[in-house]
Amino acid sequence: MWDTIRMVPTDSLAGHKTSLDSQLTHDHAIFQNPEVVEGELRTFEGKPPFSNPQVKELFQKQNPQVPNLMGPK
Repeated sequence: MWDTIRMVPTDSLAGHKTSLDSQLTHDHAIFQNPEVVEGELRTFEGKPPFSNPQVKELFQKQNPQVPNLMGPK
């Protein structure tokens, strides 16, 4: 079973139930194997990666060692 973080509702994350709803990419294997997540928490299924410019900018500021997720691949 996959353990995910339940979200505290904020305006920028409205409608997100877990941290999986807020991922900037769907590169992680969990997105190809959603059955390992409890059914009620699979709200990320069928949704594109999270796209919010403010969140992406904040993520890069807080995690400068992580390559720019929005830059060229």
